Amino acid sequence: MHINFVKLSKDEPVIGKGGEHKDITFGQYVEIGEQNYLDNSAIGDYTYTGQFCFIQNSTLNKFISMAAMIRIGPTNHLRPTSSAYFCV
Repeated sequence: MHINFVKLSKDEPVIGKGGEHKDITFGQYVEIGEQNYLDNSAIGDYTYTGQFCFIQNSTLNKFISMAAMIRIGPTNHLRPTSSAYFCV
C-alpha cells in the first residue's frame, strides 16, 4: 500500500477530481476532497473535507475537518417554513 501525501499551498486550494464549485472564497492551506460540490460559501484556513461533500450558503471558519459524505448549509427552503421536526 502506498499513500500519496498532498502538498498544500498557501495561495491555491488543493481540489480533488470531479465535483463543482462556484462563488467560493478559499483560505490558506485548504484541501477539498473528490466529488465535492461547493456553492456560495467561504472556506477558512487549514480546512479540509472528505469525499462526496455538499457545502452551500455557508461560512466555514479555520481548522475545520469534515468527514466524507457530509451536507452542510441551508438549501433553497424558506427559513420560516423549514424544520427538522413536526410540531402540532
